[in-house]
Amino acid sequence: VKHSDRCMSATFDATGNRIATASFDKSATVWDVVSGTKIFTAKHRNLVFSASFDMLGAHIVTGGDECAAKVWDVASGKEIATLPHKDRVYTASFDPTGTRVISASADCSAIVWDVATGAQLLTAKHRRSLLTAAFDLSGELVATAS
Repeated sequence: VKHSDRCMSATFDATGNRIATASFDKSATVWDVVSGTKIFTAKHRNLVFSASFDMLGAHIVTGGDECAAKVWDVASGKEIATLPHKDRVYTASFDPTGTRVISASADCSAIVWDVATGAQLLTAKHRRSLLTAAFDLSGELVATAS
């Protein structure tokens, strides 16, 4: 597994058969674990800090310097949602159902999004940049860190 610039994150899908990586080479890539081959690359205009799968492995969500979390369909390679922030997005991840995303941003907010509609369901404001945010396994609670 190789990017042309620094790799900022790497996460397995639920089966352990694929890895999603995020890189300063302005891409997020899904890799086959056994062969090391690229399955899908999500091209971005700027640096990418994070990439993670939904529980089914059908989608990834990315965060980076484009001031948005982006949801991608792994099979088609198409971007299916853009979830905007006012500054870079350090991390983004799905809830256990794959219907919501939480994103953590340098704009001092963590936002829970409805993936299908792009609606903001909840916004948590902090005094500093949010570096990470995640759902618990039930999808009922979120944790944030700034």
